[in-house]
Amino acid sequence: MAVPVTIKSVSLTFKNLTVYVCLSCWFVAGFYAKVFCQERVLSGVVKEAKTAVPISQASVVLLNKTGLAVAFDLTASDGSFSIRFLPASGNDSLWLQVRSVNFLTRKLLVSKNINSYEIQLDAESRILDSVKVKTVIPIKVSNDTLSYSVQAFSRAEDRSIADVLKRLPGITVADNGQISYNGKAISNLFIQGDDLMDGRYGLATKAVKKELINRVEVIQNHQPISVLRDKVFSADVAINLSLKDNNSTQISGEVTVGAGLPSLYVGGVNAIMLNKKAKFLNSIMANNTGTDYRNDFKQYAEQDIRAKLDKAEQPSLLSTAQIEVPDVPQQHYYKNNSATVNLNNLVNRKDSLQIRTNIQFLTDRNSYDFSNNLVNFTSTDTFLFSQLQQQTNREHLWNIGVSLQRNKHNQYFQNTFNGVVANVRQASSLQFNSDSFPQQLQSQMRNFSNSFTFIPKVRKNILTVKWVASGAITPQQLLVNNAIDIALINNGVPFGAAKQNTQVRTLFSNATVSYRILNKHLIQQQYEIGTVFENQLFTSSLLVKQLNGNENIYTGSNGNNLNWLRNRFFTNAIYSIQKNRWSVQLSLPLSYQRIHFSDTGFALQQTNNQPFLNPQLVSQIPITKEDYISITARHNNQFGGFQQVFRGTILSNYRTLQSNISNVQEQLGSSVSVQYNFRRALQMLFITVGAMYGTTSSNTLQTVVLNNNSQQTQLLPFQNVQNNWLLNTQLSKYFFSLKTRINLQASWQQNQNNQLINNTLAFFANRQWLLGTDVDAAITPKLSTTLGINSFIATSSLKNGGSAGINIPTSVFSRLDIRATTTYKISKYHLLATFHYINSKQENSNPINIRFLDVGIRRTFKKIDVQLQAINILNTTTYQSFWVNANTIASNNFSLRGRFFTATCRFNF
Repeated sequence: MAVPVTIKSVSLTFKNLTVYVCLSCWFVAGFYAKVFCQERVLSGVVKEAKTAVPISQASVVLLNKTGLAVAFDLTASDGSFSIRFLPASGNDSLWLQVRSVNFLTRKLLVSKNINSYEIQLDAESRILDSVKVKTVIPIKVSNDTLSYSVQAFSRAEDRSIADVLKRLPGITVADNGQISYNGKAISNLFIQGDDLMDGRYGLATKAVKKELINRVEVIQNHQPISVLRDKVFSADVAINLSLKDNNSTQISGEVTVGAGLPSLYVGGVNAIMLNKKAKFLNSIMANNTGTDYRNDFKQYAEQDIRAKLDKAEQPSLLSTAQIEVPDVPQQHYYKNNSATVNLNNLVNRKDSLQIRTNIQFLTDRNSYDFSNNLVNFTSTDTFLFSQLQQQTNREHLWNIGVSLQRNKHNQYFQNTFNGVVANVRQASSLQFNSDSFPQQLQSQMRNFSNSFTFIPKVRKNILTVKWVASGAITPQQLLVNNAIDIALINNGVPFGAAKQNTQVRTLFSNATVSYRILNKHLIQQQYEIGTVFENQLFTSSLLVKQLNGNENIYTGSNGNNLNWLRNRFFTNAIYSIQKNRWSVQLSLPLSYQRIHFSDTGFALQQTNNQPFLNPQLVSQIPITKEDYISITARHNNQFGGFQQVFRGTILSNYRTLQSNISNVQEQLGSSVSVQYNFRRALQMLFITVGAMYGTTSSNTLQTVVLNNNSQQTQLLPFQNVQNNWLLNTQLSKYFFSLKTRINLQASWQQNQNNQLINNTLAFFANRQWLLGTDVDAAITPKLSTTLGINSFIATSSLKNGGSAGINIPTSVFSRLDIRATTTYKISKYHLLATFHYINSKQENSNPINIRFLDVGIRRTFKKIDVQLQAINILNTTTYQSFWVNANTIASNNFSLRGRFFTATCRFNF
């Protein structure tokens, strides 16, 4: 009989604990099963006989008694090598053969009882015959590193390393610049081992020329901290750009000037210097041709870092519109005037201290013209929201980062300071249903943070001290002139305008101390303690400007003056098994959390004290030398913030009033994910197959009250359960003889959730199907083409469990997206044509067909590149898209740039 152990609203039973214990035992049992056919590992170091200097890039080949190669490796910079193999027979003789240029080849017999060797090579002085390289080895594999030859995969039309990355098998580059390997987003991009960009690698891939890079190295299980390497398992994947000549200084730069019609300009300067001691990448750019520089500022792993820190986000509570940007290339709809300065500098000192500065500045003015029709279904009626908006946005953004780091084999130190200052102003002319009125939104952000890490070796063990502290202030003001539902805002009396002010002040701290015990036992141990402190002060006021000019406080409720305080104390025991390529890690973080929030204006004062356990089991199980299965099981308690408990009503946008009457939002979730990673690197074939199931139980339920001109949302204290399923697969294959790469992907996803709509409980199921292919082929040495086809279907339907009498129809949306690009080389000219076709359809409506055609010609001189482009030749000026979710169907219409022409000249130095 299962005995429940109840900790407030979190209920843990022996049944649940049994599941975790069984999973742990299953992994351990699998590990011992592996031992019976365990791989043998031969390792060692290769040195010069007279000087004992390590020899790098020496070939170490394991031969059987017939002289055939069994396995091989290349020595690292310190002369080390490691060879894994499955012994065929205990009586077979094995030999190690070591070769290196200017050294005599050495061959030695492998002893059955010795697995570590120090091999010394005698120097040989001789003149080498001239060698003509006919074939470049495209991919090399060494332990967890997969190395792509840039020369083998690049083409004449490629400008930067980003163009080559998009063609590499197993690697995908999203439209926003984020890079993934075998379906997993990379943790970072390094240049010759250095993190020059602080995770904001979008600019680096576009600015670094392919000619500077020798190989692109994908490092699985990447552990960047030397003192933890080979001691603490990491599931991260990183990419390193290896320079052609690491011992010299690589300098490059580019000056871009361009103009176009109607009234277009583009210009910029990139300056790059790369060597062992120093690296810099600095740029100044400006344009009004639809290029958005925000992706150059994006730190792609930021969300993962925030989740690990349990750090609260800075919410944007107010907005001017509820609409998604169009999913077409940005140059077609982004009407901008943008300028940016991006300065990234890194110095490696002789004392192993690394100093890095990252400074970014952006100024931008852009505009959108769009309309939106939103159909809301309820059990008794259907409400239509129709908006037509012309919006202008002005933004100024500063980001400053300074980092000090010392990464030695026995000690690691890092301290990083970051400051972000942003100012955004939005002004729009809006027509909503039958009314027309202007609105303005001003948003500011001041965010300063400091991250400190110190990891020394203590005897044979490792101590880790981490502390992250930050402070932020985010004021917003939304001004909406008249035309809002007067029955809600001003008791049915006409008025001039509504002014909503909000401000959030945040102080945050996360401090952790951990101690890892290193020993020769099978199970490794790590113990940590820590504390999280979060204090947020949320203030707001909603003022109504009467027709006579007086301003009154909104009578529906007082403004907010909410003080939110969260303290969490935690301990964590981490047990891990890492043997050869096996890895199993069980984390048992036990926390005690105190949340206190108060608002004197509502006589509100509540305290929530609660212990909880968030166990997590992560494993990586090798199937073959290249294939493995990764399994993650976790049980998670997540808690909402002040956004779910404030009582005073805020006008979040021109048609929505928002408030809450619930306590602290708590979500109790469990999930299991399994992914099979299949890789045949030398055959350039990569496949992943994954599945995930998760369920989340929340103590709050969102209620929506709709009428003809507005909606009110509240969080109510009712139980709510959501279920999620995901199946996905990806395949990437490169045919080297055909110079062709093929990517395939397919996924199915389902989400089930509850909503309370006009006092009627509804249970919705949202499903999505995706099937796509991407082909990149060099048909001839002069002709190459890429073809991408993606098919997407989304449905939303009402399931059993809703209140009787509800009548919400099933919504079905489909989209077919085809993109084709062809490049043809004539002498020193490159001809380029891109065609984009979109077919989208909403059930019971006519299909929409959108077509784009871009053409260009490029002439390359010795150091000058001239390009002429005609964008959107078909002059497509409107774009329509659909969106379905629960009881809502949306139709969005955007105004596009139309046809334009540009002439660009790039000077390379």
